[in-house]
Amino acid sequence: MTEIRKVGGPPTPLILNGWVFSNDIDKRARWIETIEWAKSHNLSHVLVVDEKDMYYGDEK
Repeated sequence: MTEIRKVGGPPTPLILNGWVFSNDIDKRARWIETIEWAKSHNLSHVLVVDEKDMYYGDEK
């Protein structure tokens, strides 16, 4: 974990106003950035999301 902190940690999540004022394209881009970051640090296993918690925006 110390190594992860040294490289700046994962992308900042879109929480609270960040989520409210972001469009679906921005939300998808941040999620993809998070997935890529997790893969590069061998942490993909922590990104498991239940179907009930998935977000499928309206924008294409």
